[in-house]
Amino acid sequence: MRLWMGIAGLSVLLSACATTEDRSASACNAPDGWQEVAEAAEGQFLLFGESHGTEEIPDLFESYVCAVSARGGRTLVGLEFQPGDAAAVEAALASEDPGAAIKEAMAPTWRLYASDGRGSEAMLGLLLALDKMDGVDLVFFDDFDVMRDLNGPVDAPQEEVVAWYQNLPPHALQRVRDARMAEELDAAFTDDYDRAVVLVGSIHASKTRFDFLGDTDNAAMLLPEGTVTLVSMTSGGEAWVNGGVKPVRQSRLLPEGATAPSITLVEGGVDEGRFDGYYFVGEVTASPPVVQE
Repeated sequence: MRLWMGIAGLSVLLSACATTEDRSASACNAPDGWQEVAEAAEGQFLLFGESHGTEEIPDLFESYVCAVSARGGRTLVGLEFQPGDAAAVEAALASEDPGAAIKEAMAPTWRLYASDGRGSEAMLGLLLALDKMDGVDLVFFDDFDVMRDLNGPVDAPQEEVVAWYQNLPPHALQRVRDARMAEELDAAFTDDYDRAVVLVGSIHASKTRFDFLGDTDNAAMLLPEGTVTLVSMTSGGEAWVNGGVKPVRQSRLLPEGATAPSITLVEGGVDEGRFDGYYFVGEVTASPPVVQE
């Protein structure tokens, strides 16, 4: 696997540890419907819009990437981590104990993401699983350095950052952040790749604006035409969000008779065209953070 160093870094893909693993799509436990989605999204971005903090969503994403990469060619995978961590993660994956090394290398990020579920044990497991897949490269695209574009206190104490953020014009950081997400992803998805598969918060994966975010263009709206987006659906359960285990309601748009795990493209889209389809993981289980706050 190779790691993209980011548009603010070396702007090249560097080789990580050598990883090969014999597998076929049938051995990946891929969700029902994955072939149709893979064919529709070949040569394009495919965004899995997610709700953070579960075990099941990273697991489904992993199984899809496993299956689609087994088709051959090269697959770019995007995760909602910081590009600045790429070099440290690259080195960690080449170590004798990658899991422990990544915990240490990304400790500040794990703490930062601990409350909202992005810093979960399931996400660490996903990172390690992707490293075992041949033909898969990785890009981190949630660049917190965008605060520098707004003259934000990037390296200041947390309370100073919070105070600065609260005084920003409405949605200013969200606009810049989504724009940078799209920029990082688009720069990494070169002609070397046959497909790009991205796991990102569902807000960023929406093809239409949200009223509560004003004139913010979500990352999916800034990616090339042909981008395919999916939204996660569950039958309830629990997730790690807002600093703890919280109940999750059944998705309001879940079609009757849906089976898990599955991925479905919907003619006309889902949620008034915000997404091109959905993926259903069934009942969800909370995944605790790698590093507690």
